[in-house]
Amino acid sequence: MRSCVVRLGARCRDLLWTINCCADVLPKPHRQADGCIHVGNCDCISWCVGHLLGHAEPDAYDSLFKQWRLEHVPIVPEIWQLMPKASTPKQLTVLRNLVKDADQLVHAGDPDREGQLLVDHQKLSAELVLA
Repeated sequence: MRSCVVRLGARCRDLLWTINCCADVLPKPHRQADGCIHVGNCDCISWCVGHLLGHAEPDAYDSLFKQWRLEHVPIVPEIWQLMPKASTPKQLTVLRNLVKDADQLVHAGDPDREGQLLVDHQKLSAELVLA
């Protein structure tokens, strides 16, 4: 299965509309599912609903940072931790499952730094869960 990940649901519909003219590329019928659209050739298109992950709170790195103190600033961890946002667990689960089941993952996000970041964070999130 090939999974395409776009930034927002509206971009998913745009992608379907754009490549629908080539029936051999994306055959019908399309089937709307929870958080994704399955297409006729068993491929799937899904979306990130904006940022699914955010940076961890400072106390996730060290319990000393739970209470804010001037001497702790700046807090610059060697490796930044990403945490799921409270508002997006359902779509995050959908995307993790699609990434896990995909033979090929297609980045169909916005061609800018922010769009790249959204899809890259999703790929990283799925890899962390699978590891």
